[in-house]
Amino acid sequence: MEQLTIGPHLVEIDDDLFFVHWRGDPEFAPLAQVYDRLGQFIAERGYALVLFDLRQAGVPSGAIRRWVGQWWRQKRPGSVIVASYGMGEPLRSMMVLINRALTLFQGASSPLTELFSTEAEARKWLAGHRPQLVARAAARQSAR
Repeated sequence: MEQLTIGPHLVEIDDDLFFVHWRGDPEFAPLAQVYDRLGQFIAERGYALVLFDLRQAGVPSGAIRRWVGQWWRQKRPGSVIVASYGMGEPLRSMMVLINRALTLFQGASSPLTELFSTEAEARKWLAGHRPQLVARAAARQSAR
C-alpha cells in the first residue's frame, strides 16, 4: 500500500482503490495535487475505485466545485466509480446537488457516485462494482 500526505489530506492507494481522507476546508493547490495523482492512477490502471472519507472535510468554494466538475468531465465514462462517506448535512446536500447536476448535464459520461453513512457500506458498494469496471478496462485494452 502507498500512502501520501498532500497538504492536510491523506491518500492511500491499495491495488485498484484510491482512498482519500479529505481534511479541512479545501484549498486549490493540495486538492489539485490529489486529483493529479488520481488522474495518474486511472491512466496506469485503466479504471479506479475511489473512496472519499469526508468526515473531516469542509465545504468547497464555488470555484473549487467548478474545477472539480471540469476535472471529472474529462474522465472516461465507465472507468471510475466514487463512494463517499461521513459527510455532515451541508456537505451531503451539496454533494447530492453536484451528483444530480453531473447526471443531468453529462448523462452516462458522469462517474457513478454514491453517498454512504459508513466506510463499510461504501467499501461494500465499491466491491460490488469492481467486476464490471475490471471487465470494461480489459475490453478497452484488448480493443487497442
